[in-house]
Amino acid sequence: MKILVTGASGMIGKEVCRLLLEKKIEVIEYSLQKEKDILDLEQLKKNLKGCQAVIHLAAIIDEEKSEEKIRRINVD
Repeated sequence: MKILVTGASGMIGKEVCRLLLEKKIEVIEYSLQKEKDILDLEQLKKNLKGCQAVIHLAAIIDEEKSEEKIRRINVD
């Protein structure tokens, strides 16, 4: 099984990735710290190939960011 985890560099994301790897599940760690932007749809599509699931943990909570960007990252 192969799972893509968004927000993989966050506190929860790191732990989720660790637990999945312990279970011998292939993990695609997705985060800006790993130079993977979920708003880059071409990059995202490429990384989703072969994945059976996505665990979406990426979020932006900075209220100074535009409402559109917050919605795109957190919801869409």
